[in-house]
Amino acid sequence: MGKESFLLGDGCYNCSDCGKCCHNWLVEVDENEQTIINNLKWNTEDQVPDKVLQELGGRTYLAHKESGACAFFDEDKGHCKIHAKFKGSLKPLGCKLYPFQIQKTVSEQYSVGLRYDCPEVVSNQGKPLTEYKKELTKLAPQLNVHSPKDSQKNELSNDSISDILHLFATMYKQENDLGFEKIAAGIIAAGRLPLLGDTFINDLSMREIIPSYLERAVDDIKTTKIRRMGAFEEARFMAFLSMLIRNDEVAIKGKSVSNRVSRVGIISKFIFGRANLHHFDPQFPDANVGRSELFKTDVTYMDSCWPVLHRFLAMRIQTHQFFGPHYQGLRFFEGLQYLHLIAVSTIALAKWHALALGRITVTEEQIKKSLAWCDHNYGKSQLLKTKPAVILARQCMDIDNNMRQLNGILAFRLT
Repeated sequence: MGKESFLLGDGCYNCSDCGKCCHNWLVEVDENEQTIINNLKWNTEDQVPDKVLQELGGRTYLAHKESGACAFFDEDKGHCKIHAKFKGSLKPLGCKLYPFQIQKTVSEQYSVGLRYDCPEVVSNQGKPLTEYKKELTKLAPQLNVHSPKDSQKNELSNDSISDILHLFATMYKQENDLGFEKIAAGIIAAGRLPLLGDTFINDLSMREIIPSYLERAVDDIKTTKIRRMGAFEEARFMAFLSMLIRNDEVAIKGKSVSNRVSRVGIISKFIFGRANLHHFDPQFPDANVGRSELFKTDVTYMDSCWPVLHRFLAMRIQTHQFFGPHYQGLRFFEGLQYLHLIAVSTIALAKWHALALGRITVTEEQIKKSLAWCDHNYGKSQLLKTKPAVILARQCMDIDNNMRQLNGILAFRLT
């Protein structure tokens, strides 16, 4: 695998056999994989359920037990029965890939990142991606991935895109005292880029301009006057957040009238009043938190909260995994702004988590859990691809709105 063919993100990972990815998550299987699975020979002592595939929403997935575990997951031994008996080659591609995320860059390279809904990825421990080259070489050609279309590049040259992303990623990878300030600078810088125009960007050396451009964005945080959010703007952000955290798994499985009515009630309370998201997803704390509390309560974010969020942003930017065909067809500038909206949403959800536990300090663990919730759906959720969700996202990711959202979540630390 040559360097000219693959772009590997900076990240580390080792599977700890925690089994999280084998519970409650939908793994789609194509016709060939269905045939392989249906032809596997099992003994009575293997205790494999009769139903191993399920049809949901017109697609076929691995079935789950009542416990939420995959039909092939051995809950006593904590491992996959297909892997244990037949080795990993017969598992569906979705299982083999996880937690790798493979797409294509503007220059037709395979880009490889990591999914932050995996606890081991978030911890950033284990082998670097470079040590998975052999495995990735086999997996990448099996995927139907495409580079962004020319219309999704905002008329920018490939060199200009690479230069911009290199310098944004470098900003997030730099070790310094900037925490939320670095994310605020990213919002400002991403929001102002379209104003420069594609001709100006393509005609100049962005590697010479962007460093001072980013430094200016950091300086502007101290002087920019940020208008506080009104009730409508708060509700709009909460509406987007409610869409971001709704897993396809929950939405598809809960299509009965009673489940839909229950979800609508919880979401309405989440947007307009006080809600207990534990009723919506058991991963959330079992407590009510109101919108006004989220935007008005002052909490402390531990310094250790920010590095994991910076690593996530650097990974997505470095690997070009935030725009194009795999991200709602977003164009380059839009995708960069949307990515920063995901960061703000993670900060908001971590604060909600802390408040639900009755705490006024947001911990690194709460940021990690919130990032896992957000990244599980980011670029993958069918709900986020619907027209209402796209409209909401475009409004929320606007530079002024996103800065107001971040400022409100941080209890006006930016003003």
